[in-house]
Amino acid sequence: MATSTHPVEVQLTDNIAKTVADLVKTLHNPQLVTVTDGATSAPAALIPRGMELQSVEGMLGSYRERPRRRRGTASFTDLDSLIAHANRFKGEHSALFAIDDRKAPQLISVINYNQAGFDGAPEHADHRGHYHFPLSDEWKAWDAVNGRMLEQGEFAEFIEDRIGDVTAAPTEAADPSFAKGRSDGEGQRSSNLADLQKLLGGTWAGQSTLMDMSRGMKINEAARVKQATNLQTGEVQVQYETEHKDQDGAPVKVPNMFLIIIPVFHNGPLYRIAVRLRYRLREGRISWAMQMYRPDLVFDDAFKEGCNRAAQATELPLFIGKPETAGGPA
Repeated sequence: MATSTHPVEVQLTDNIAKTVADLVKTLHNPQLVTVTDGATSAPAALIPRGMELQSVEGMLGSYRERPRRRRGTASFTDLDSLIAHANRFKGEHSALFAIDDRKAPQLISVINYNQAGFDGAPEHADHRGHYHFPLSDEWKAWDAVNGRMLEQGEFAEFIEDRIGDVTAAPTEAADPSFAKGRSDGEGQRSSNLADLQKLLGGTWAGQSTLMDMSRGMKINEAARVKQATNLQTGEVQVQYETEHKDQDGAPVKVPNMFLIIIPVFHNGPLYRIAVRLRYRLREGRISWAMQMYRPDLVFDDAFKEGCNRAAQATELPLFIGKPETAGGPA
């Protein structure tokens, strides 16, 4: 009985082994399948690699007539464009985020932001607008020399190149804002100039005075400085060891402060900024430094002006800082 049944067991075992071998071989061959999601279907290939789990969202996306939702970041070079983009797509929970980094100020609109409230539904926060505030050419020029000592020739050339940024010397009679500060419709802002003059000490110079000074310095560019004297007016009188003097034959007088009117950002409002002049005399050579008065406050005000304008135009809440990472943990 055992003899008669033994061959049957062997035969059955051989069939199972062959069947398993054929099954394994079949399962490890690539297979074409159709992935369906409602009315959307797409062909896909099953390629065994152990037990890998792969998303088919990318496959389905290319076969849909339109995406399931909006996502992506639009980069703008104009603030009004970011505002228009936000107004075009904004929803009840959209928000603005202002990154107040003076080296890289930015404004971000998050269209599909998380719903408000503790029980508010989370959103992907991955449909955005991004605006890098571009510094104006004027601001970059003055910021590049701010506080830096310049040789006399370099200083004179800079004044001539940027003379268009310099405004007339302010007086109370000519400028009603002289004694009360200024914030007019054109965006020109300043401190109380009368108080600022007392704080800094000296007198204001205008375009013509600075141009005369520049010409006198260029004439004496290679000359040794005999003496530099601080006058009671706050000006510096420079005497050179040469026959060249200014147009009146007198030593060159250099004012110690003047005003410039420039925008901080490209196409932004104008700001009136006081600039102080300082000098250093060493071994007959004189060098000059221009120092803007509190440029940090001017920069911050310009940044806030742009962000507040966007918040008012879009009627969206404004947060200072960076938004959460788009599509954060589920």
